[in-house]
Amino acid sequence: AKYSTTLVVSQCCKQSIKWVEHTFRDLDKAIYSLDGSLQDGARSVATNRSSVEPIAFLEYVIDHYDQLPDVSVFVHAHASTWHQNDLLGFSTSSIIARLNLAHVMKQGYQPLRCEHAPGCGASSIDLNTTTTPLSSDIDLYAAKAKDDFQEIDQSLFRKAWRELHGDAALPARLAAPAYSQFAVTRPMIRSMSLERWMHYRQWVEETPLPNTHVARVFEYMWQYLFLGEGEHCPDVFTCACDGFAVCF
Repeated sequence: AKYSTTLVVSQCCKQSIKWVEHTFRDLDKAIYSLDGSLQDGARSVATNRSSVEPIAFLEYVIDHYDQLPDVSVFVHAHASTWHQNDLLGFSTSSIIARLNLAHVMKQGYQPLRCEHAPGCGASSIDLNTTTTPLSSDIDLYAAKAKDDFQEIDQSLFRKAWRELHGDAALPARLAAPAYSQFAVTRPMIRSMSLERWMHYRQWVEETPLPNTHVARVFEYMWQYLFLGEGEHCPDVFTCACDGFAVCF
């Protein structure tokens, strides 16, 4: 079966996206520029978060909520980087080209990175062991925020959770393969209302958290938004084989 697909690209920091048009000339594309460079037909996003990819992804969902394709594939703008699937040579093009759309349609959601570290295991976020109260005092951000995004205090995740999801039950742990690239189906996106997506978009703009912290919060929450699961760390070899036909 042929599934309608859109490649959603978050472009910032003057990254070149020429590879997108060169490699995927016939694929529908939605390119969102966060830095105003407007390369190759990119749409400029009005934001004060010029290096935070969740803004571009949320903007796409809001723009296309009523006319989504079967599958939307969300990627960053780099053609190759160390945090891609090493089984596919760290190449974004290879990951997209080998993505098993039938598997995505069956599962609803597919991370584009299969490796567990970072994001799963020891680098997951434990939300239930902290004794930090879920204070509504916004000063908690200023008190806890650090320059090193690797050390975001779990109290920030707990507070961000309440601001993003209200009274929704707090999962024991947040865990998913890192770096916020994934494929998701139309029903999964529409499992939440457009108003809810707009709420997330507004939070990203208005939270006093630094950009790196905002990106990391979403990095650990995309699987919850689509699947309702705090943890989504599929077996590495099953992910590679079912998702990208790289089987051992």
